[in-house]
Amino acid sequence: MTISENIFYFPHLINSLFKEISQSEDEITISCISRVLSVLMNLPTSNVFEIMSQTPNVINVLMNKINNYEVSQFILSIMKYSSNDELGKATGAYWLCQNGFVSDLLKLFVVSESNGDNDKIESITSLIEEITLLKESSFIFNNYLNSNENLSSFYSIIFNTVCLTILFLLIILIFIYY
Repeated sequence: MTISENIFYFPHLINSLFKEISQSEDEITISCISRVLSVLMNLPTSNVFEIMSQTPNVINVLMNKINNYEVSQFILSIMKYSSNDELGKATGAYWLCQNGFVSDLLKLFVVSESNGDNDKIESITSLIEEITLLKESSFIFNNYLNSNENLSSFYSIIFNTVCLTILFLLIILIFIYY
């Protein structure tokens, strides 16, 4: 049995990782924890998704740390997560979207634009671009995105911001893959 398989027998260790990522301000710590969670999430015997889905405020924590590249990669790992239940290949995408991920992401985008936080805007647009490249997950994400009440604000910012070229490419990708 490998070390990673043993970790699954100690859910409190995974809970500790989620707790630490929510409390830490250190970018290296956040990156390392996110990377570990991404790797563990992708193992066939993983219980990270089950533990994460029962942890309160996980999506808010991830949104607060979205500038960190490894956090974005962990979000993508969640989007790609598949299980053997009725949702099949899109379990992670359904869970994120049903728990307000798309709405929170668009709200964060609008707030970041009004605060002039270009790094956060870039992180969000990069994440959306990467999500739209996923097969099953992008379909679910796009359905939630296109029916979100904040979509008009999102589009308004896209056409009024200095980052017009980056965001315009994002819109094209969303419509191409939809």
